[in-house]
Amino acid sequence: MTVNLRSGWRRQNTAERRDGVVGSALEALPRVCEDRMDICSTAVPGARPARREAALSGTGLTAAADPAFDRFAGLVRTVLDVPVVLVSLVETDRQVFPGAAGLADPWDRRRQTPMSHSFCRHVVAGAAPLIVRDARTDPRVAGNPAITDLQVIGYAGLPLTDAAGTVLGSLCAIDHQPVTGPARSCGC
Repeated sequence: MTVNLRSGWRRQNTAERRDGVVGSALEALPRVCEDRMDICSTAVPGARPARREAALSGTGLTAAADPAFDRFAGLVRTVLDVPVVLVSLVETDRQVFPGAAGLADPWDRRRQTPMSHSFCRHVVAGAAPLIVRDARTDPRVAGNPAITDLQVIGYAGLPLTDAAGTVLGSLCAIDHQPVTGPARSCGC
């Protein structure tokens, strides 16, 4: 499962769609966020860096808050009942958050972290969802400074793609505690 950033966005009130949320939270996301995103079944793993950079630039999104993505992140945070949700775009030397809910200062003001703090880069590199139940013990991310600096312990990320399937970043849910229980049905 990936999330597709549309090129022809239309603005609608996402709160109006809240009543349409049924089933599991991950199944409901496409209905909740049709105004800015839709589900796309194909992602291009390992897209060339120049192609990815051009695609990122083409979104017009950067480290500035985007009101629609902020509303979307807030809604996903509520539906999933997690402390933090980010719409993260992974650039060459940093990741930026045009959408954020629950992110603490100074990160919320900056709307970016260096790549040293990025879990989302693994989602981009693999072009696939990533579930980290306890970052402190997961060999893929153990030692990442985001564990202490941003209290990222539990992490679930879905690839964000453009219309061509190039993975640009991640829609991620972050918990300050380890994730327990069975994984949700997300193809992870």
